[in-house]
Amino acid sequence: KAQSDRSIVSLFYFITVFTSNAFYPIDMINPNIGVVGKVLPLDPILHLMRMEPVAWWQIALWLGVSMSIFFFAFRRFQVKR
Repeated sequence: KAQSDRSIVSLFYFITVFTSNAFYPIDMINPNIGVVGKVLPLDPILHLMRMEPVAWWQIALWLGVSMSIFFFAFRRFQVKR
C-alpha cells in the first residue's frame, strides 16, 4: 500500500513539474500542455516567486483544497500508541 501511495504522489509531482514553466516555457512549445500547467499549483507559485502578476484565486483554491485533504486525512487516520 505504501508503494502505491508513493506512485500516485510521484505521478502528480511529475505532471505538475513538467507541465509548468519551471524549467522551460512549455506554453510556448505546446499551448495545450501549457493550459494543464496553468491549472496546477506550481505555476502561480512560480509567478509569485518571480514577481510576476499572480492569479491569487488559484493560490487560494489550491490552499483550500490541500487544507481540506489534510484535515480529512488527519481526522480519518489516527496514530495508535
